[in-house]
Amino acid sequence: MSRKANIHITQISIIAGLFGATYLNAQNSDNFVVQENRNIRQLSRLYNYWDTPYNLVIEDGYLYAATGLSGLQIVDIADPLEPEVVGWCDEVELSPTEDIIEFRYIIGMLKVDDFLFTAERNGLSVFDISRPQRPRLIANLPQFDRAADLTRAGNFIYMPDGENGVAVIDISDPFRPVIVRRIPIPEFARRTCIEGERLFILNFPIHNPDWGLFAFDISTPQSPELISEHQIQIIEMAVVGNNLYAVCSDSFRIIDISNIDTLRYLSAIYLPDARNISISNNRAFFTESDSLFTVYDVSNPSEPRLLTQLDLPVRVTFDFKVEENYAYITTWNLNILLCDISRIFEPRIIGNILEPYVTWDVYSDGRYAFILDDKIKKWEIAFARDYHTQAIFVQNPEHPVEMGSFSVNGKLCAYYEGYLYCAAGNAGMKVYNVTRPWQPREVGVPYTHSCVTDIACEGDYAYLAVAEMDTFPFRAPGLQVYNISAPNRRSEVGFVDLPRRENYPYEVAVSENVAYLLTYSDNRTVLCVFDVSNQSQPRQIATIAGLGLLYPHITVGNDKFYLWNWNGNQVCIYDSRNPQQPVLVNTYHPPGLIEGLAANGNNIVLSLGRRGITVLDVSIPSQPIEVGNFNTPGSALQTAVSGNYAYIADLTNFSIYDISDALSVFNIREPFYPERLTIQVRPNPFNSRTLLSFDLYEPGFIRLTLNDYLGRRQQSIFAGNLPAGTFKHFINCTDLPAGLFYISLFRSDIRTITAPVVLIK
Repeated sequence: MSRKANIHITQISIIAGLFGATYLNAQNSDNFVVQENRNIRQLSRLYNYWDTPYNLVIEDGYLYAATGLSGLQIVDIADPLEPEVVGWCDEVELSPTEDIIEFRYIIGMLKVDDFLFTAERNGLSVFDISRPQRPRLIANLPQFDRAADLTRAGNFIYMPDGENGVAVIDISDPFRPVIVRRIPIPEFARRTCIEGERLFILNFPIHNPDWGLFAFDISTPQSPELISEHQIQIIEMAVVGNNLYAVCSDSFRIIDISNIDTLRYLSAIYLPDARNISISNNRAFFTESDSLFTVYDVSNPSEPRLLTQLDLPVRVTFDFKVEENYAYITTWNLNILLCDISRIFEPRIIGNILEPYVTWDVYSDGRYAFILDDKIKKWEIAFARDYHTQAIFVQNPEHPVEMGSFSVNGKLCAYYEGYLYCAAGNAGMKVYNVTRPWQPREVGVPYTHSCVTDIACEGDYAYLAVAEMDTFPFRAPGLQVYNISAPNRRSEVGFVDLPRRENYPYEVAVSENVAYLLTYSDNRTVLCVFDVSNQSQPRQIATIAGLGLLYPHITVGNDKFYLWNWNGNQVCIYDSRNPQQPVLVNTYHPPGLIEGLAANGNNIVLSLGRRGITVLDVSIPSQPIEVGNFNTPGSALQTAVSGNYAYIADLTNFSIYDISDALSVFNIREPFYPERLTIQVRPNPFNSRTLLSFDLYEPGFIRLTLNDYLGRRQQSIFAGNLPAGTFKHFINCTDLPAGLFYISLFRSDIRTITAPVVLIK
């Protein structure tokens, strides 16, 4: 089975201003992309991995797949045994106000001549597919709540829209589709089917148990007239001639609808797990939730006859199409199964359209990026298994180059100075030399006598979160320190344990000789802080309980650390200048669910799934400000930041973004508010002792130091949290020589204030 070439690089040009929502044009690209951009610019993109395929259309030798976040995919199936992805287009919402431009799931599709109409959760879009290799988005109707299906009669499309009934859309001009009417349907309209001049609509009960089948006369397509309705529980349906083939809650039924006022049941077969149906050449094809593909002969509607059943390797399917001797079945695990049904009594799976990969994690140092692209989701991570890793040369971010791919064993935790560090559970820490990414190799002895759950690196040391071993030597959970100055000859230099069985350390971070260990204990998460300035004797200096987050993650940077929970909606910002007493400064609630967070000086980059990426300026932690955002094509899962670039694992692709404009926004904002803090020293000059007084108009963390004229610290006067108010403190300089000194007052959200003092003797 062939697969589309992996590399797809999109050059992006900015059209509008610094702070507003901006449309971007794709240059030298096979597709048209509309993006939201504020101070972030997409430089390049690799890969075209598919999200879950929901719906299929097959016509003229091409398969059109609605693939959720990865939009429209077009596959040449002239030779079904060698399918080839020839075109694709990221599908987006064109907001009439330009306030929000959001990628959406394509649910249903309908091909009309050289145009493809797609039903999404929030609208209808139209693509020009006259050239399948270069599909173009040409129109969008966003006035829908639950668009889910499409059928057509002449120049009119009928699209269910949930509780808003069924929309009748004039498509005589595909560039300007117009809603001409809405058909009211009780409860929730969800499926439509047309046979001749009759339109059949299924509803789904929400507020009462009454399912319904509604029949309309569409001899005048723009003005449907209700001719019959019946209370009948139908999940899916197909209509051929005067027969309606219905998938019900526990059976497959064939109904004579020649007299629509009186339904006549021709047959019923117990089929409790059927979910989808297709009728072709007097055969009824079903996919079932218990992993079966089933075929019935319905040439005699009164006596359907089972022909065959095929076990599928998946449990969840969304749609399928039968084309001549092949069945194409969309599945939950991100691919389309291809089944040979030329011998109907012996159907067989012969391949799939696309390998099921997703891009879900990334590490980069600005020269190389290592991404994990695997068919698993992040929440399915298991230790001691192999993960597919791509090495990409990104020194020229506009033209990334694949260097090779390889597998790593264990959970990839860190990329540091040419080496990848993996936590492999009871197998310990595994290290891979990737200084030559096209020839990676494992180095050193992996066994660490510990169950390693996470790894962080700084300087010549690796810090390991280790859980209790469930095999000999039954080591206690804690923090383990390894010297990695020579990674192939690494050695343990320090260890500090936690109470056995009461703690499960699962994540570690380190910054400036302070290690932060997240551990799960007694049905709650606890953060343990360690002084690791002496790596051979790490010392616990603080414990923070009651974090208010379930299994949070931690990111450290620039005198702060950030706690956030995966798939949650809050970031807790802590001031860590005094690591013995970290202070919660603020809690920020982003506009989407958090998938990843990376720190870069006084900025953090958030991966927000379908909301894309957001850059925050946290130079004033109590007042974080959004300074940039980009609605990425897929679903931003993880972020790595190096210099002015953000590297995004975006589910369907790997992209590089220039965030320099966002990082520079803080320069136009002056964080100094003199009315918030004043400082006085009396007497000055002084002999041995003087009184320092200062006013705080807002509570916060304060650090007072006495420095000489070269900036060298002579005394640490005070460090801690203070409420708003006036404070006084005597300074004793008996042991200091006469001369000029400076008192420095540092506050977390205000720049350092200094006051000169003169000591005389």
